[in-house]
Amino acid sequence: MNHIEILKRSIHTAWRYRALWLFGFFLALTTVYWESTMFFGGNNNDQSPELRYELSERDREWLSENLELQFQDSFTITGHEVVDFIQNEIVQMVFLIVILVVTLIVLMLVISALIHYLSETALIKMVNDYEKTGSKYNIRQGLRMAWSRTAWRLFLIDVAIRLPAGLLFLVLFALAIAPVFGLAITGTPTAIVGAVAAGGLFLLVLGLAIVAGVFLSVLSRLSRQASAIDNLGVLDSIRRGYGVARHNLKDVGLMWLIMLGIYLIWPLLMFPVVILLLGIGILSGGLLAVLIGAVGSLVAAGSGAWIAAGVVGGLLFLLVLVVPLVLLTGMREVFQSSAWTLTYRELRDVRDVRVKEAPKPATI
Repeated sequence: MNHIEILKRSIHTAWRYRALWLFGFFLALTTVYWESTMFFGGNNNDQSPELRYELSERDREWLSENLELQFQDSFTITGHEVVDFIQNEIVQMVFLIVILVVTLIVLMLVISALIHYLSETALIKMVNDYEKTGSKYNIRQGLRMAWSRTAWRLFLIDVAIRLPAGLLFLVLFALAIAPVFGLAITGTPTAIVGAVAAGGLFLLVLGLAIVAGVFLSVLSRLSRQASAIDNLGVLDSIRRGYGVARHNLKDVGLMWLIMLGIYLIWPLLMFPVVILLLGIGILSGGLLAVLIGAVGSLVAAGSGAWIAAGVVGGLLFLLVLVVPLVLLTGMREVFQSSAWTLTYRELRDVRDVRVKEAPKPATI
């Protein structure tokens, strides 16, 4: 396989096929793939202080008319009652906040996963058709291609490959760390030797996890390409991806190393861009904040105008900084997806030729 030619064609596709940029933008945006306790004490006699409240006639009338509450001229409340009230209110508030935050995070993860796999589906199919027929689709056509069962299958492929491996290595890490706690409890001289041995076992499992992670990431990538390009089911896609990787281990490994090198070099390439965007963002956001603050101070007195100006200027600064970086990262995602699509197409064709040319077993 000619890796240089594939990289050139991927760069050409990423630059000339501008309808892909939007899906790359969304793919980059979704890949850039989230108790307080209060103690109260009393005095040595365990006596709780009492607070005495005096209510005037006017106060009692207002409470009776507006809240339908009846109070005597005075009432007492103990410190324990105040503490219990505060604790209950805080616990309820924290519990409600935790539920809201967890719900929001889950909702954002679901939406992010949906956008991610729809965008990846569109990229793979659009690049595949462009290579096969030379046809370029617009964004609307790309959205129709994305909204299909393929996006769901891409998600299931990742789950089928990554979830069992993740659970397996969690068990292995737990088994590697468990002896350390047992030896620490005994306190015997052999505990140090055992801890060192357990540490070595942990490093061994870590090395295996890294190697397995690399292989599974490539297998997942090729399986997703197989599903989107050849319209295969989840298991058939995994079998096809494994077959392509196994028969072309050298070419696949070299492509993975090239993609890894691009990821490592990318921050260095983006550093001057970030510095330039920081300067533009500070200048534009600062000027806008000064302009809004100056005009707002003429209309309204106080610091509210300058606070609003600072918020608007900060938002402009973030837009100037974040949007171009995500767009550039999206173009990188388009290039990467195109490279793997072309790699799969070529290696699949080579594998199919090998299968067709394989000698049939002799029959008696």
